[in-house]
Amino acid sequence: MSTDVLGYVRPNGDIGVRNLVAVLSAMDNANPAANRIGALVANTIVLSTPFGRTQIGHDAYMTTKTLTGLANHPNIASVLVLGLSLEIADSLAGEIQATGKRVKTLGLQECGGPVALTAKGIRIAADMVREASLLQRAPVPFSELIVAVECGGSDTTSGIASNPAVGAFSDRFVDAGGTIILSEPAEF
Repeated sequence: MSTDVLGYVRPNGDIGVRNLVAVLSAMDNANPAANRIGALVANTIVLSTPFGRTQIGHDAYMTTKTLTGLANHPNIASVLVLGLSLEIADSLAGEIQATGKRVKTLGLQECGGPVALTAKGIRIAADMVREASLLQRAPVPFSELIVAVECGGSDTTSGIASNPAVGAFSDRFVDAGGTIILSEPAEF
């Protein structure tokens, strides 16, 4: 097995193997616009939440931390954050920008409604995808990659075919210096 893979080196040093633009909804009332933008702009991924409004204290902190963590995934090149207001979107964007990602924000109220938010969001997301397409892959060692694996479902075919295949890949990947995270330790 080769010890290098072609990946996207992010500004903070993380390595991604995909190059997506995230359309992130900071709260549930921006989810419909995020979903429409994601459906209409190729090479985007929608990150939405059923929460966001009226959260305080630890609940608000955990929602922000989770959305920030998702947006900072190495496979994401840049992020469009949608919120009820720019104040909300900008607050979340500030957390994401700490990793050096390009982040743009839009507020539902400032745009004047969901149709305008969607139209502006499509233009911005398409522009971000064009910018991301200019990024070049570079050879990076497997030791810089982290791959998460999960059982595809506990049935006879996963036990016979896919789980052993993922296990064999994991063994070879770790031998080459990579890191594997198993998300279902109960499957042991």
